[in-house]
Amino acid sequence: METWLNMNKISEQSGIPYTTARRILVKFTTFFDHRKRKNQRLYKQSQIPLLQRIHQLYRDKYRTNEIMEMLKNSEPQTIDTIENDGVITTKEGPADSLYKTLEIIGSQKQLLEVQSTQINVLVDKVSNLENEKKEMDKTISDLKRTMLQLEAKHQKENAELLQEVNQMMLEMMKGIQK
Repeated sequence: METWLNMNKISEQSGIPYTTARRILVKFTTFFDHRKRKNQRLYKQSQIPLLQRIHQLYRDKYRTNEIMEMLKNSEPQTIDTIENDGVITTKEGPADSLYKTLEIIGSQKQLLEVQSTQINVLVDKVSNLENEKKEMDKTISDLKRTMLQLEAKHQKENAELLQEVNQMMLEMMKGIQK
């Protein structure tokens, strides 16, 4: 459950002087959730960081209109609603920055889809290359086997030829000795 604080508590918890906090909350009322109770306004405790941010922007020498533009781009503005407790002013919906964020997310999603498609194409190419490599490895293996067979046949033929030459030389030697 959200805690609602009066101006004194907001000033105390934010560390911003009462008059400065009051001036900021009045000037930028459309950016703060608040409820009116009798003669005082109560503000959500969760919005103290926004108050501190605005205070720091003033300390950094930004002008009111510059701060207003920054907030319009990053913070939703408020609308009045009537409830049992009286009039409550709350945020009206997502800020422009939320829409921008959603647009960025959408474009990132599209980019990821394109990249996913590209990755799938690359995976297919790698798969095809692996298949080609397997075929080349098989061809190389077959060529090695054929080469070994030819080498064995060549050695056999050389051995047979040497045997014939030896046989012929023996016969020739026998013919010379006679």
